[in-house]
Formats: sequence, C-alpha cells, structure tokens
Amino acid sequence: MDKFTFNKTSQWKINKFFSSFSINNFLLLTTTKELINQKVFPEENNKSIIPFISKEKSFALLSFLTLYAEKFKNKTILMSEQIHSNRVIYVKQQDTECFSSKLQVGEFVFSYKLFLKTDGIITDSLDDIIVIFTADCIPLFIIDNKNKIFGLLHIGRKGLQLGIIENLLKKLSLLPRFSLKDTVFVAGPHICEKCYIVDGKNFSLFNLLYNQLTFFNIRPSQIFNSHICTFHNKKFFSYRRDATEHRMLSIISYFCGS
Repeated sequence: MDKFTFNKTSQWKINKFFSSFSINNFLLLTTTKELINQKVFPEENNKSIIPFISKEKSFALLSFLTLYAEKFKNKTILMSEQIHSNRVIYVKQQDTECFSSKLQVGEFVFSYKLFLKTDGIITDSLDDIIVIFTADCIPLFIIDNKNKIFGLLHIGRKGLQLGIIENLLKKLSLLPRFSLKDTVFVAGPHICEKCYIVDGKNFSLFNLLYNQLTFFNIRPSQIFNSHICTFHNKKFFSYRRDATEHRMLSIISYFCGS
C-alpha cells in the first residue's frame, strides 16, 4: 500500500494508488486508475450509496477509504455536487443547501457533508478533508499556510468562463483572517493543451486559470502546476480519451505533526 509522505518538493510524485504533493503539513493527492482496478472495495457494493453523486464517484471514495480509513478516521468529509458552476462556499458561512449523513467503511464511521449546487469549498477546520472528483478537469488546491485556511475547487472551462476564480477570491477576502500573499494555488492532474480540443483548436485550461489568477494579483510564484496530463498518462481516467464514467478522487487534508 502506498504510504503518505510529506516531502517539501515542487514536483508531484506518482505512486500506485495516487499522485501526491505536500506543502508543510497539508497533503494534496489525486488517485490513479489502479485504485479502482484493484477492486479494493467489494464489486457487489458498487452502487450509488451516497445521494447526489454517481455510483462511480461513490466507488472511488469508498475504495480510497477502504485502504486509508485509519489515516483519516477523525476527519469530516466535505464534498461539492459539482455542476460546472461558479459557486464557492465557506463552510462556516454555509449559504447553500447541504446534505449531511454518515458513511461506514469497515469499522470506521465517517461524517460527511455534500454541498449542493457548488463547485468549490473553503474551510479553516483542520478536522476537515475536502474531496472532489475529476477525469480531465483541474482539481485546484488552495492553501493559506499562515492562517491554515484551505480549499479545493472543481475547475472546468465553463466554471472558469462563469467566474469561479473571481468568486473564490471574493469569498476568501471576506474571511476574518486571510493572507493572499501567503496563499498558494496548486493545479492537480488535468488534461493538457495538446489533448484538449475545443471548436477545432487546442485549449489550455491551465493557461486560462493562470491568467485569471494573475489578473487578480496572484504572483506566478504562488501558482503550481502538476504537469500531469490525464489524457497522456494512462494511469489516470480521462473522459476525453475514453468517454469513461469513472473519476479520480482528489483530496486536501491537514495532518498535525506528520
């Protein structure tokens, strides 16, 4: 089983079940296809047991927790419905409908919250783990390390065009404590420009994201790219390559003393 490490590096590391990146005590990761292929979660249970998300997304989350429940046993799972919107919520100022329940994985019981009609979540509770699902879109990880504020957004072309980055920064600016200069923005594995064709032309999701971030005075040194293409790299699911319904799971979580 892959182990979690916290190496201070500017490069993503790809293991068997996930690719990862760490900043101080924040762990950022995106799972690989192998997590599903190994069938670590019983096949007969492959059904949508989590309301509002697909059975494929449920299966990805349950497969991951089957392997790593011990590591995350005291965490509350936060999820967005992911509808390609520009909606970002701060958990303590919840302004959208939320579905809350429990999820049992072996001997462990997890509390989870699924925020409807949203594509991004921000929290400052170190007991939270934020989860999104992608298969070409960008999982955008946000960390204000000074104030221990963090977030995770589902970034697609439509969301960018609708202004999800502007909404994110507006939401962050309203927090009682937030330092933009101490915040980093990390783009996890996603489809690259060479593989993403829109209206007959190559299109870069990352470049659009980068341009929007820098427009709002984010310094280039605060922006990181995994440089992992989900279409090129067959260790990852790609909707554009395979028209698959399966999704990778991306998470961000804090581990004290790791």
